[in-house]
Amino acid sequence: MRLFLLIRILFISLALVGSASAGVFECALPKPAGKRLQAQGNLSALVLFAQFAGQGAGASAPSWSSDLFNPSVPGSFTHFYNEMSGGLMRVQGRVLPKRYSALGAAEDYVASGGGIGRYGQFNLEILRQADADSDLGEFDNDGPDGIPNSGDDDGYVDIVFINLHTVPRGFFIASATGLASLGLDADYISNDVAAGGGYVRVRGRFNGLAARPSAATLSALHPRRCVTSLVTCSG
Repeated sequence: MRLFLLIRILFISLALVGSASAGVFECALPKPAGKRLQAQGNLSALVLFAQFAGQGAGASAPSWSSDLFNPSVPGSFTHFYNEMSGGLMRVQGRVLPKRYSALGAAEDYVASGGGIGRYGQFNLEILRQADADSDLGEFDNDGPDGIPNSGDDDGYVDIVFINLHTVPRGFFIASATGLASLGLDADYISNDVAAGGGYVRVRGRFNGLAARPSAATLSALHPRRCVTSLVTCSG
């Protein structure tokens, strides 16, 4: 059930940005997203599970997440887009095995008296840890040859999903539990060399999605799509 619900949210996050589905998540979108998801070709998604310091959710991503991009599992993320596009849209990806912890407790990222929370700082701390554990070039695969970081890609991670264990009120905007933006002040520049020059980047805003797939309600921060990471949309 958890796998089905998270996959459902991931599907929604790759659709055009729009109003949230009642009972699934409450999404805040401060500005319109720029780039729209391509209808065919290749995309590679990076999926991260995260928690606040001392939250006790464990050090590993949930076991059920291993099937999110298994093309042989009907209804998986990869299987769905392959079937629905007639093989024209190839969405692959990988869930990193760790559940990453932010440097601070939940209250350190919550806006006091309303306003916008410090979710951008939280996402930055999680991205830095994931960058140290992986080659982010693996997730830049929007070029025509279908090979990640081969020189025909744009130098940016295609999609980033940051899945929170819980989302307190005020972490994003008021009661929102998801946002179609990582909320970074600038592009995140990884340690990984881009084939086209420079280093692989993650777009600071509207490049992914940050969300919360809770065990029961799976209230998540997965808007319907922005291409780049509440998760993030890629661009």
